[in-house]
This record gives sequence, structure tokens and C-alpha cells, in this order.
Amino acid sequence: MDSIHIRTRFRSRAFGPSIAACALFAAAVPALAQTTFVPPVEPEPGMWAFDGELNGKPGRSLQIDMQNGRSMIVSYLGYRGDGSAVFLQASGQRATDSSAFQGTLQEFRNGPAIGAGGSGSGGELAATTGPIQITFDSATTGTVTLPGDVPRRISRFHYEEYPIRFSNQFAVYGNFDRFVDAVVPVTLDVKAENGVFTMKYIHNGTAQCDFSGTYRLVGGGLQSEGKVACNSSLAGPADGTYWIERFTVSRAGMVTGRMYLARDAVRARVDFAGACLRSRGAVFAAGGRPGCSTEDLGLNP
Repeated sequence: MDSIHIRTRFRSRAFGPSIAACALFAAAVPALAQTTFVPPVEPEPGMWAFDGELNGKPGRSLQIDMQNGRSMIVSYLGYRGDGSAVFLQASGQRATDSSAFQGTLQEFRNGPAIGAGGSGSGGELAATTGPIQITFDSATTGTVTLPGDVPRRISRFHYEEYPIRFSNQFAVYGNFDRFVDAVVPVTLDVKAENGVFTMKYIHNGTAQCDFSGTYRLVGGGLQSEGKVACNSSLAGPADGTYWIERFTVSRAGMVTGRMYLARDAVRARVDFAGACLRSRGAVFAAGGRPGCSTEDLGLNP
């Protein structure tokens, strides 16, 4: 699904009272989107690939890093016309209200060489190649225009196979003072396999929502979209749609994500965070469950 379309789709106001229980997902304040403001996209740092150029052979890529929400460094790793390798770099500040980056690509020389023991002076400017512009339409997708080239689609490069991390139960927590005056845990029962995504939201054993749709792995996380059905108006829409982005599970079993719920023209945004619950093994004496093991997270060799 086009990420630009998704971001535009969810600009409307929040559900109001009917979505209150869905805010139990929330890990950040405000829990529900109350205005039409859509913040600038923050790209996921790391290696980005040119769409359509991944063929298993050494190719070109972009290394993107951003800090403090604005400062960005972009490194281009590619080739000259004669086939020799080239390294270019641009840096600068993004505008506070923009999802785009503009900079000047520069080439350097005479830096420390491999085998030189790290001695020697730093590199020096060799040439200025020209302007680069990147427009991000999601945390993991965008369009880049290189000097003298046409705009090309890029995406955060994904190479690790880890959907097993998402197929677990998670205890999600948040500060719910504005809704129920307590910190309340919510259980998410998730399964992601062969492109099919299902999730059940359970609160106090009664209120629940069932999610079903498709997913894809992007960067270090998962995106999913589909339909949602809840058994109570306090839990969410009885018949609506959802979009999940930045759904990540770390090697330590910590989960974070962002969800958009929709029914007709009514929209809501929910942020969530929590921990993976171990599916096997003993239960704590106090009734709790330990965190996920390396086996649960698919980390065993």
C-alpha cells in the first residue's frame, strides 16, 4: 500500500469515547491524535537500497543516519562510469516541518588507508559532485534524486528473517490516567507467518479486538494492514480497518509500535510498548510470566 496514501488517510479526528479502551495500547501521551497535524517522517537509520536493484550481487546503496530529529548524514556507496568504486557524503539540517532532505554530495581522498595502522591525517575534499534530495513518505520508504539522475525509489534494506519474533504474546503497558486512572496491562496475542497477520487484543479477559490482514518486513520491523472487529464499543470499532507500522521486537523481547484504527470517517492513532511473554516454562509464584526466551524469539543457532 502506498505509504503517502496511508498517512493522508489518517489525518481525521480521533474516535472519542468509543475508542477509550483502545488507548490501553498507549505508551506515549497523547494517546489519541486530536488534531490534523502529521509530524515529519523520521527515517529509520541504516542501509537503504534502490528498489529493483537487489539481485544478490554487490550493488549501490545509501547509508542514512539522523539525530535530534533534524541533523542528517547520507553516504552514497556506488560506482563511477569506469566501474571503480566511489564513496560520497552529504550532511545538513532538515527543516523542522519537512520530511525531505537536501544536501550536496562530496567526494574525499587522502584519508587513513587500510593497513596503515590508523595513522595519518583525515581525508580532504576531492570534488563536489552535486545536489542530492530525498523525500521520505514513511520511516522505511522514500524517493532519492541524485545529481544528473531521475528520481528513484529507495527503501530500508532488510536481510534478517525474524517473523518468529512477532508470533508471541506481549504484555503492553502505558500511563492511562486520563482514561482509567491506573497503569493497566493489555495482552496482545500475535501471529505473523507466510504473509498472514493475526492479532488479538485482550483487556481484563473480556474486552477484545481481533485483527486480520497481511504484513511485510521493512527495515527492522513489521508493517501490517487489514480489518479489525471488537466486541465492545469501548474496545474499538465493531467493524473497521487498521494499519500498523514500526512494529518492532528487539532481541531482548521488548516490543514497540504504532497503530491507526479507522471506521468510516473516524480515525485514531495509538502508540504501544511492552514486553514479550514466555510461551513455555514455569509461571512465577505471584502469577506473572517470565519474558521470552531466546527460543521464543528465534535466536537459537
